[in-house]
Amino acid sequence: VDQRYKNPKLSAQQLATQLGVPMSVLTRHINTSYGTNLSQYLNRYRTQEAIRLISTELSEKYTLEALALDAGFNSKSSFYKNFKDHTGKTPLAYIKSLSQ
Repeated sequence: VDQRYKNPKLSAQQLATQLGVPMSVLTRHINTSYGTNLSQYLNRYRTQEAIRLISTELSEKYTLEALALDAGFNSKSSFYKNFKDHTGKTPLAYIKSLSQ
């Protein structure tokens, strides 16, 4: 599975170069196919990865911030904002909902 989204410094130009397409083609494809920009698109994958990590035994060994960094977020604030945008819950509320 391609996990380029885990690179918190991944830029549109870097991704376009890695995929061998012009940046304008990449960004237009994401905008038209997914109705979002590249940053939001990558953060959706990062949030899904964070949810996966939270749902494993790793969540007992590592802090939420460490899991967020492993998922590709570059800061705690970015993680919390994007997590809530994509799930409707804060990370802590999400974890509590797992145990109910």
